[in-house]
Amino acid sequence: MPKTLFRHLRYGLGSGLLALLLVACQPISLPANAPATTQPSTEMMNLSETEMKLVEQATLLLQEELGGQQILIQIVSVERVDWPDSSLGCPEPDMAYAQMITPGYRIVLEHNGQRYEFHSAETPDSVPILCEA
Repeated sequence: MPKTLFRHLRYGLGSGLLALLLVACQPISLPANAPATTQPSTEMMNLSETEMKLVEQATLLLQEELGGQQILIQIVSVERVDWPDSSLGCPEPDMAYAQMITPGYRIVLEHNGQRYEFHSAETPDSVPILCEA
C-alpha cells in the first residue's frame, strides 16, 4: 500500500461526507479540481458518526489511489466485523500480527463498476486500508 495514502491523516477531515449524505443521490457537476463525490444509497443514510468518518477517510484514500481526479464513488456497504487478528483481514507477507479478535468495519466502495474493499478498526481515527484480493 502506498505510503501517500496516510498523508490524509495530517489534514483535518471535515464533515464533507455528512453534507454529501444529505444531498440527493443524483450525481452532481463539480469543478475539475473538486474532490471525490460520494453517492450514498438510501440505506447508507443511517451511518453512525464513526462509520461516516471511516467512509470519508476511505473515500479520500480511494480518490488518491485512483489518481486524485474528480470521480464519483458509490458507497456499496458498511458492515461491522470482528477481524481474526490485528491485520484487519489484510495480512502482508512476512509480517507478524497480534492474534486477538479486532472489532472493526468492512467498507465497500465502487467506482466505474469496480468495487474496492477497505478494512478498518472500530475507532473513528482508524486508518482504513485498501484490502486487495
